[in-house]
Amino acid sequence: MANQKITELTQQSGVNTNDWIELANSDTNISRRVALTTFMLSNLENNTWFTADDFDGNTVNILKITEESTIQFGMPVEISSLYIQPDSGEVTIVDQAVTSQSTNGTTIGFRINVAAELVCSFIATSQGTGGITNKRMFLPDNNYIDFGTGNDGKIYSNGTDTIFDVLGNSLILKNNGTDNFVYDSTSFLSKDNSKFRIGTGADTQIFHDASNTIINHDGTGNLQFHDNSTLICELIATGLEFQDNKALILGTGSDLFFYFDGTDTVMRAVAGDIYIDAIAKTEVQVSSSTILHIDTNGLVLQTAKKLYFDGGGNTYIQQANSDVLLFYVGGQEACRMVEDGNIAAIHLPEITTPTPIATMGAIYTKSDNKLYFQSGDGVEHELSFAAP
Repeated sequence: MANQKITELTQQSGVNTNDWIELANSDTNISRRVALTTFMLSNLENNTWFTADDFDGNTVNILKITEESTIQFGMPVEISSLYIQPDSGEVTIVDQAVTSQSTNGTTIGFRINVAAELVCSFIATSQGTGGITNKRMFLPDNNYIDFGTGNDGKIYSNGTDTIFDVLGNSLILKNNGTDNFVYDSTSFLSKDNSKFRIGTGADTQIFHDASNTIINHDGTGNLQFHDNSTLICELIATGLEFQDNKALILGTGSDLFFYFDGTDTVMRAVAGDIYIDAIAKTEVQVSSSTILHIDTNGLVLQTAKKLYFDGGGNTYIQQANSDVLLFYVGGQEACRMVEDGNIAAIHLPEITTPTPIATMGAIYTKSDNKLYFQSGDGVEHELSFAAP
């Protein structure tokens, strides 16, 4: 040890000559120690390195006092524990200065390694002007932040997904000390009037107001329902609008379908009967015009509307007015029922002799103002009565 030297030291009497300063060789990663006596720095000027020779005789910089009155180490420093001066208040442990000489976009900061492997780093991006941006703590994949004495929860990325793993009882999100949302490993709970808001402008909200569960959409566009990316229906200002051939289906076994096929509106019953129970009044409209309605009295066809019996629109019953009911067959009026005061009568139009139908008889009147009966064999019989 006699050939090793320490500069800027004044040896004191009665010292232990086996004291050491630990040096780390960054090239070979081999620790080297410089044997020292107990020493004191004697008149070490600012910005002047305190040096020593290692075992190989190389002079190494150990430390210096900078012009900013800080201690700068020239080699890696190995410590077992770092103690902060008692009652020293808020202390900065690491602070890396950034000057305008730093290249814009350069990542700067420091790493924390264990067993030569990165645990985390605290980094930022230089702006090239002495300032920084994008300040962050970085964790490699599968390194996590652990919470709780019993490791109750952790946050990490597995390389694909970001994961918040709750290992304790519940994950609770509070606002000013109040539980707003709770995840209890089986469900996600929210308190009354705590809303799930969706969209940049919070266009849609889902919440419970202590009485009802509400889906409220008051932003841009409509509230749409899709199946495999296909639009089924959407909520518009006037109601729930289904796409063509997309049905409102009722019943556990899909028993009743309501839909528009592009041309017609269809109500199709797959099973059972259709019952319409009108508590007050139910209307059926076409092009905003009421065709019929159902009330407590029954099925009511509007005046001048027709009840058809064929696809051609030629056979129907029509109310001409409140006192006259018309019966048409094949586009020709067959008869009409007329109410006159308290008397109701059947009126027959004047026709020519009809073609007979075997096994059936016909009653009719002709332009001679007489009433006739025709039997199934075509024989015409005049029905005449003597005047009283």
